[in-house]
Amino acid sequence: MTAATVPTHPDPTGFSHQQPQNPIAQDKGADLQARYQQGERNFVGINLQGANLQRAVLVGINLQAANLAQANLENCDLRDANLERANLDQANLRNTCLIGTNLTDAYLETIHRHGSPQSPTQTQPVSPPPQPLDSSPGPELTPPTVALNAAQLIAAYAQGARDFQGLNLTGIDCQAQELNQANFQGSNLSQANFRLTDLQGANFADANLQGANLSMADIHSCNFCGANLTQANLSGADRRNARYDERTKFPAGFNPEIVGMVKAS
Repeated sequence: MTAATVPTHPDPTGFSHQQPQNPIAQDKGADLQARYQQGERNFVGINLQGANLQRAVLVGINLQAANLAQANLENCDLRDANLERANLDQANLRNTCLIGTNLTDAYLETIHRHGSPQSPTQTQPVSPPPQPLDSSPGPELTPPTVALNAAQLIAAYAQGARDFQGLNLTGIDCQAQELNQANFQGSNLSQANFRLTDLQGANFADANLQGANLSMADIHSCNFCGANLTQANLSGADRRNARYDERTKFPAGFNPEIVGMVKAS
């Protein structure tokens, strides 16, 4: 009597839904990269759970509705990729380049950005309150005139630059990047996209962040004194110990004290 075979169903990505004989030995990441290098770009619905795509260059790839749970995407280049409705549960997005990436309705609530899962609802220990800011007026800033695009800013940061004050960065897309301790004092960041970005300790004093997207960003201990945050999206961000003062302008109905922000004296 012959053993019954498990039927498989056609998949537009070319992957079989039949379980492999040795799933541990299957290198999903290497297989995907090989197909990408051969010119394939459409991988809608593909199962890449646990795949190793570290340092992979996958610009413009279509991973719509893909399963990338627990995948390693550290230092992966996903510029202009389509990750709409993708499952990124516990995926490693440390230093992943997501400039121009479509993350509409993607599951991102438990991604790894700093070596541990990050979630807007995760309970984390609160750091000691920062020292009060010096109330003496600083040097007068020149109006923002110099413009940088996202690629230039990220490259400069990677090379050690931290001072980006007084720049015109309107609409810059720095989604899911690492820009902690950067100095954006007095810069125009209206409509900027900092979703999922590590901005811990960054200086946004007197910056224009009107309409900026800071959702699920790490803005822990940032300086927002004098910043304009009207119409900004702060949902799910880690806002603990971020500083503000009486000049800071917040979105309508936003209460900084409830979310752990600290008013500078």
